[in-house]
Amino acid sequence: MYALLLCSLRGFPQVELFSANSMDKDYVKIIEDYVKEHISSVPGFACQLSIGQKEEYTGVFGYSDLENKVPLNRNDLHEWASITKTVTFAAVMQLVEDGRIDLDEDIRTYIGQDFFRRTKKKVTMMNLMLHNAGWEEVYYGNSYSEYKDWMALETLLKKAEPAQVFEPGQYTSYSNYGVSVAGYVVEKIVGKPFYEYVKENIFDVVGMKESTMDLTHKDMPDFNERMKTRLYTKSTK
Repeated sequence: MYALLLCSLRGFPQVELFSANSMDKDYVKIIEDYVKEHISSVPGFACQLSIGQKEEYTGVFGYSDLENKVPLNRNDLHEWASITKTVTFAAVMQLVEDGRIDLDEDIRTYIGQDFFRRTKKKVTMMNLMLHNAGWEEVYYGNSYSEYKDWMALETLLKKAEPAQVFEPGQYTSYSNYGVSVAGYVVEKIVGKPFYEYVKENIFDVVGMKESTMDLTHKDMPDFNERMKTRLYTKSTK
């Protein structure tokens, strides 16, 4: 038995709504009390809780377009943002269970000994999962206006490689680059694009038919029509 809580928050404070010993509580009340406390400070919030393969709760609150008071609804799509990290490491752990990834093996074993130019110390999948591979955080290739400008993941990772400024395991430092490397390890092992593996082995398996990691959205023809939720940042005024 497992529980999965996925939330899309437009500016909500990050907080742990559930802990190991709170699942026997009224989770609907926990969620809705939290929403009542914070909804005045954010545009909108969508949340779904599944236990096993059963959808236990879905809640949608606030607006997809705050200025025009367009209510958020269940069919609105949301950007994945860092929820992709949960999916990435779910894919990794599937390969661990299959004996195709060793969490303590140098990841160069899977992507090539000469993949990195600036990374001199051993980096394991466990380092990537714990965000302690020693890399500084960089932002590279975050935004492209057209698909033709996008780079393959391998190309992007080689161009964007950050400096390894700490010993692996010494400090925990949030690393988007490290999670991207983990996704590339999956690609190399399974021999297909990461988004295809995720669709076939995670989304299709659990019935997430309206989720995609394909940046072209070709598996979701109505994407542009349904992607109406606006992105907001917290005002500093």
